[in-house]
Amino acid sequence: MPLANVYIGNLNRSGWVYGTVRLLQVGALLGVFFFGSYACAQAATLSAIPAGGTSSFAVGQLFSITVAVTSSGTESLNAVSGSLSYPTDILQIVSADKTNGIINFWISEPGFSNPIGQAQFEGGVYNPGFSGSQGKVVTYLFKAKTVGTADLTFTHATILANDGQGTNILERTNPLHLTITAGAPDQQIVPESSIPPGISVRSATHPDQHAWYSSSMVAIAWDVPPGVTAVRTGIDHNRQSIPTTIAGSVISEMTLNLEDGTWYFHIQTKDAKGWGSVSSFKINIDTSAVNPPTFDTFPTVLTEGDVLLVSGSAPKNAVIRMSLKNSGGDVLEQSAKAGDDGRFQAVWNAKLNNDSYTLSAEAVNSRGLKSSRSQDVVVTVNPTVIERVAKPVIDYATIFVLVAGIVVLCVLWVWYLVQRARHFRKKVRADIKRTNQLIHVQFKKLLDQARSRRKLTAEEERMMSIIREGVQDIEEEVEDEVRDIGQ
Repeated sequence: MPLANVYIGNLNRSGWVYGTVRLLQVGALLGVFFFGSYACAQAATLSAIPAGGTSSFAVGQLFSITVAVTSSGTESLNAVSGSLSYPTDILQIVSADKTNGIINFWISEPGFSNPIGQAQFEGGVYNPGFSGSQGKVVTYLFKAKTVGTADLTFTHATILANDGQGTNILERTNPLHLTITAGAPDQQIVPESSIPPGISVRSATHPDQHAWYSSSMVAIAWDVPPGVTAVRTGIDHNRQSIPTTIAGSVISEMTLNLEDGTWYFHIQTKDAKGWGSVSSFKINIDTSAVNPPTFDTFPTVLTEGDVLLVSGSAPKNAVIRMSLKNSGGDVLEQSAKAGDDGRFQAVWNAKLNNDSYTLSAEAVNSRGLKSSRSQDVVVTVNPTVIERVAKPVIDYATIFVLVAGIVVLCVLWVWYLVQRARHFRKKVRADIKRTNQLIHVQFKKLLDQARSRRKLTAEEERMMSIIREGVQDIEEEVEDEVRDIGQ
């Protein structure tokens, strides 16, 4: 019966008070049903699991405890954090191992403090998160110190759903009760990663474990630790698988030809102590071609100040990375996203100046795979009408001002030269006149000195007269030259 009918029926039977109470009761039951179902759908647990399944150890024995999560609902998880407490008088932690777990990045490195008896962990999982049973978070290597019982309990534990809202889906924690006996340890149970140590796997063709690649040929390589006597490998779609194929020799590389999808390459090595930890390497392959985008609406000519609006088609939901290059080689970049119908539109943010531009783009699909470049589109940006009219006027005015300036400078330079020449002539004429007067005075002085010593003979007087006339002629010529210089 619909909720409204229940409410109306209650009003008719026992009045509005009774009906309201019944309505609240029904609403509460529905809320419990829906929210209880949602919580169950997202239930997650955090557990402490001992290696080998045993919970009894001897004093001095080393054993590993793995913190693991289980997500039993429909929603995957993307973050785990918490603290694991232990009695310091009975146990101590030797090391923490975070390799080959579900955590992709650590918000803070897993650590521990033996003085206070607490180990901390806090990390996240890349999208789409983790959903499954007993996903390893971190493994702690413990040592039994004294006889007794020890409880490992979780405090401040949180498991967040991969729902974009950070919903805490932790339903419960599973503590661990350990018994430490006085008997001599008959077996040291240690993390697999320490016998022998885990190896690092790499790929020259698919180096990024979070990226997608279009090549199906995968080159895998690793460094073989000293003392390794056997290698076994495996390739599948399960992150937690154990490799089973034993190689005929101790190999250090492989080449795989894989189909599309997400793969995990697993490798495990063996030495005198036994098989070591499993190292895994994630490989994402998508060989489907990504078509380049095409521009179907775009202007070929714009005026400065106009907006460049382009649109076109591309693979649906792809990111369109556009490049606009001017004649000088400078590149402006901008991105847009295609919709479910494969259409995209972009308004160019940068101001475009008077120039010729070449527009091209590439498409990047949701897996990060790129297409080839699109065909180039040429867009010419012209100056405004005012600039086109004013520019010639400004150019002519600039030329006129430049020529006029040159003429003025030439006139000033000629005037300066004339003034310098006049000054020079005046100086030269004054110097020559002064020299002529000096010669006249010196000759007269010389003649007077000759006459003062003795009386000159008639012949000497005649010679002096000739010399005097010659000097007068020279003075007259000098005066003429001075007059010419002054003109």
